[in-house]
Amino acid sequence: MKKICIVIVLGCVVFSSFAQKDASTLDILKRVENKGIAYKTIKSKIEYKLENNQDNSVEEVKGSVVIKGNKFRLSIDETVSFSDGKTKWVYLNSSNEVNITDVVSIDEMQPEEKFMNEPLSVYSLYKTSFKYKTFGEQTIEGKSYTVIDLTPESLDKPYFKIRYWITKDTDIYAVKYFQKDGMRITVYFTELKVNEKIPDSDFVFSEKDYPDVEIIDLR
Repeated sequence: MKKICIVIVLGCVVFSSFAQKDASTLDILKRVENKGIAYKTIKSKIEYKLENNQDNSVEEVKGSVVIKGNKFRLSIDETVSFSDGKTKWVYLNSSNEVNITDVVSIDEMQPEEKFMNEPLSVYSLYKTSFKYKTFGEQTIEGKSYTVIDLTPESLDKPYFKIRYWITKDTDIYAVKYFQKDGMRITVYFTELKVNEKIPDSDFVFSEKDYPDVEIIDLR
């Protein structure tokens, strides 16, 4: 009986290790990351979907993202975030105000917060204490995508899974965050354009573009 138990335990350890370091999935994730960070610039329309499984509500908003290295401009609904890599401006259209803060480390943020504060991090998320596995192909509106699930190594996280849909060209089509409280957050990337010339000034908030804006400097 002891020998059987030892074999079972060893087998579980080997299986766990394999599931955590699936070589074929890692190869896909690396190719996606290497391609994404190699782009000089990235422009994409985005669709942001929030689903609440507790009350079955669904909210969908549209926006756009522009990325140039550690600089970005992210527009979702009535909020526009600018960052030049050092300073971050968050403009709220509903109140015509902008909040200014220093750029902070995203290391301790939740995955969906990381995207909002550093969109380029969506390419390297798999490196931050996740197991990963490919779940085959899925066809959406006539296009085939590779589906990859990331699961946190730590069980005390407020989410239990992050799902990626990867195009045949190894670009990211969508990312879905599965939270334990029943919330599901999906970000779709559409109309992707890369390597266009974009001036650094596009990532800095300009007062002249927002007449009578209230400035709230929190630095």
